[in-house]
Amino acid sequence: MATEVTTGGPHGDRDGVGGGSIGTGGVGSGTIEIGVLDEADLGDWGKAVNNGFMRGRGDGGVEFRRLFFEPGRSLAARDRGRIVGTFRSMDREITVPGGATVAAHAVTNVTVLATHRRRGLLTRMMTRDLAAAAGRGDAVSVLIAAEYQIYGRYGYGPATGCTSYSIDRLRAGKVRVPAEAEHGSIELLGLEEWRELGPELHDRYRRTRPGVIDRRPVEWRTRTGEALHPGRDWQEPLIALYRDPAGTPAGILVYRSASGGPTTSPRAC
Repeated sequence: MATEVTTGGPHGDRDGVGGGSIGTGGVGSGTIEIGVLDEADLGDWGKAVNNGFMRGRGDGGVEFRRLFFEPGRSLAARDRGRIVGTFRSMDREITVPGGATVAAHAVTNVTVLATHRRRGLLTRMMTRDLAAAAGRGDAVSVLIAAEYQIYGRYGYGPATGCTSYSIDRLRAGKVRVPAEAEHGSIELLGLEEWRELGPELHDRYRRTRPGVIDRRPVEWRTRTGEALHPGRDWQEPLIALYRDPAGTPAGILVYRSASGGPTTSPRAC
């Protein structure tokens, strides 16, 4: 396993600002290695991810994380053998203006434990992975940022967005089907039908919208409840499919009732 080493010392480095190769300081300072994750260590890595996102460690969700594991694409920062930082990337495809698609490097599962901040660990992992992406010829790098201010130093910035809607059905009396859709049809789907029809419909849609990325088969499994994230509640949603007048699937609405009762307002998701 190839590793990079960060050495401990008496002063902190604000998690890599300044770009130096030496991170220092703090509780438990010492030699910190950054290396490629072995599949055998997925459990410990998953526990570190959970802690990094302020969740209980649990068992790390080994089998769930194995669904997403790709050799060479996950990094672990280790302090005396204990995982204190995590990083994962994957190959994606993104639509650009004009309708073309390009290869994208997608970043996720980025954490540094609170006990190991300001030592340059994020910068070390990010620099290493971006260099690998450039070497592969990826055109862009993308991520969904819970705290977007962190990533500007690495060249990231807001590029696209998503929207969710909450609809109060008691006040939505004037909402009507658009005239151009009146001759189509709407039907409610089950999870298996959503899993069957969703991928092709999304693939058609994402090629018409700059900034939209592809979805891999494993993501449809998690969205449709076939593969559940351990430690997270999942409620089966309501799924409505719109077919155009020719009978071709042309849109899907996935929504949940805010409190599950028949008198509550649905919330799109």
